[in-house]
Amino acid sequence: MSSIKNYNNKIFNKIFLNFRKEFEHVFKNGAEIDPKQFLKFIIYLMQKVEKQKLDGTSKKEIVMTIINSILDENKNSIQNIECIENFINLLLPRLIDVIISIDRKDVYIKLENSFKKACISI
Repeated sequence: MSSIKNYNNKIFNKIFLNFRKEFEHVFKNGAEIDPKQFLKFIIYLMQKVEKQKLDGTSKKEIVMTIINSILDENKNSIQNIECIENFINLLLPRLIDVIISIDRKDVYIKLENSFKKACISI
């Protein structure tokens, strides 16, 4: 995470504190974080970090660092922490790449009409 060392700590801390404040209600009283909430966390952070003048790798590192820091702070109050930590370690870096690809329209997902009717959106 060497590229984060060069990042403006004041801006990093502001993003981190805003994220914590925005989602603190989720982490109180033994909250169980579901995939929909977790995806909201990631997208929220990506939107905030995207505004910064940094390369993509640094932005991704910042998102990962903030997510890991928040989870470390709240390990004792999140019911399904092991599941979330496994998800982060195994899938989050790639999920960030996929979200970026979708946003850039590099990925096109064509769904059949009958399939669309059966799906529930997040």
